[in-house]
Amino acid sequence: IQTELPETFTRYPSYPNPFNPSVYLDYRLSSLDEVRACIYDINCKLVEVLQNETVSAGEHSLTWNATDMPSGVYILKMLSGNVVNTQKLVLMK
Repeated sequence: IQTELPETFTRYPSYPNPFNPSVYLDYRLSSLDEVRACIYDINCKLVEVLQNETVSAGEHSLTWNATDMPSGVYILKMLSGNVVNTQKLVLMK
């Protein structure tokens, strides 16, 4: 069985969104690459680094547990190679 890999970094929509208290962040890589995933608050202050490491090709999932964070809008920023991807996340408690 042969599995086809994506041609580039692909990040799927985060779910659920709005969320309480955890959100799932899924993505795929076509090859071994550095991945950095960070959460920022609405004032662009870094809240948490979810991942900052070399990751193998294939499908991957991260979870952000925001139990200790206040309700509000957050920004997910993911970098892989020369691709930068951002998404708005809404925490509703």
